[in-house]
Amino acid sequence: MATVGTQMAACVLVGWGAGYWLDGKFGTKPWLMLLFLLLGVVAGFKGLIETAQQISRSYDSSDSSDSSSPKQDSPKQDSPKGN
Repeated sequence: MATVGTQMAACVLVGWGAGYWLDGKFGTKPWLMLLFLLLGVVAGFKGLIETAQQISRSYDSSDSSDSSSPKQDSPKQDSPKGN
């Protein structure tokens, strides 16, 4: 789960860096930096959603494998009332 934060930060930093470099190359400050920063944020959230879906699928598959084995209910024992 720690990789999600690293992935998000990397996407944002790469987007910012690419935009900053392109702004210097084409003289469009700050527009390309803002555009690529936004694209980095979007890519980071996309990675976050994909990771969450993978985790959800792994929990679902582990739940379904547990439900395939028959569950035995423990018999209920009535405790005698002490009157």
